[in-house]
Amino acid sequence: MHGHWNGSAWCWNQEEAVAAPRRSALSGGSSFRFVPRRNDFDKAVVMNEAAAASLQPRTAVRETLVSADQFREGMRQFASGVALIASSHEGRPVGLAATAVNSVSADPPSLLICVNRSASAHEGIRHSRAFSVNLLAVEDAHMVEIFGSSARRSERFTDGDWHMTTAGVPLFRGALATFVCRVAERVEVASHSIFIGEVVAMPAQAAPRDPLIYFDRGVRALEKADV
Repeated sequence: MHGHWNGSAWCWNQEEAVAAPRRSALSGGSSFRFVPRRNDFDKAVVMNEAAAASLQPRTAVRETLVSADQFREGMRQFASGVALIASSHEGRPVGLAATAVNSVSADPPSLLICVNRSASAHEGIRHSRAFSVNLLAVEDAHMVEIFGSSARRSERFTDGDWHMTTAGVPLFRGALATFVCRVAERVEVASHSIFIGEVVAMPAQAAPRDPLIYFDRGVRALEKADV
């Protein structure tokens, strides 16, 4: 079952639906009543004008449904692992701490990272078309501040056991897991670039340790729940 906008109503049934006329002023005049021609609903769907307007196709004027602060506050409740993304630019290693990492496919192995285009590492990833994703353990929590502060940029690759591949991709040997990636595709969305990376190598992993978790503006250890 799917829906489509027919110009005056959102149609949820698989076949064409029609909207009943707007209620008269005597009944309030503030809502639509949708009556599909054939469906499994026992009653009509009633929706106020504000909700109906939000379903209309986007115009040239951007509609802001939630504020940036509201969105950030919501996303802070999403717990995730922490990774150091590393690449090189003009012969120098560049990197950032990130949580915006996600698997894409296991066959072929691929993942994605989201990088702000204002980040110092962005141009290195874009031009070299290669990067590494290094998953951090709890013991490496201090590296998040180093890789997250522009004031400490010069310290980023002096702390920890780093190794440079022949292709110029820095690898953190202390990572829980490291993915060496070749950029297969780049997509620009708002202020960020989404890089789709084909995983071309995975160096041997360090001894198993607890992962570093980011949640509600801070990093912490993973706590196992009794379920």
